[in-house]
Amino acid sequence: MAAYNDGIVKILHLLPEEVRERVNRDRVEGALAGLTERERIAVEMRFGLSGKEAATYEDMGERLGMTSMGAMKLFKRSCRKVVDRMRKFDQFI
Repeated sequence: MAAYNDGIVKILHLLPEEVRERVNRDRVEGALAGLTERERIAVEMRFGLSGKEAATYEDMGERLGMTSMGAMKLFKRSCRKVVDRMRKFDQFI
């Protein structure tokens, strides 16, 4: 599997920058689409994906109605789901 993923990375480097950006954007959007609303909000807030500055766990907890520790756990669980979905996406290209 690692060799396959290495091949994808090499192919992506041969493509024009705009195409690489689009492929990566599609990967991220597809991975985020598989999250629950709370998981998606946590990821978007922590990474600042909605055009805002990246949020702290405390900020995330306040928005989501949980402790900062709960927000951190939600974020980490969400990231694992995103990575898993991105790996599955890579298997199809």
